[in-house]
Amino acid sequence: MTKARPLPYSAGQAIDEALMGLANALRELLPLVKGSPATAEEQARRLAMAIHHIHESVGTLKTIRRA
Repeated sequence: MTKARPLPYSAGQAIDEALMGLANALRELLPLVKGSPATAEEQARRLAMAIHHIHESVGTLKTIRRA
């Protein structure tokens, strides 16, 4: 097997940003999964924020492909 080439700094940074966004999405969803009491508005807000974080993470990862 050949040795893997290291990623450029910008790619590594983009991966870190995407991982942070996914961690934020999970943080928003955890109370919903645990069944913590929340209003329907709070549940909808948490779900919307999780989707937003995931969307941003996908966009960040796509920048690596373009580079």
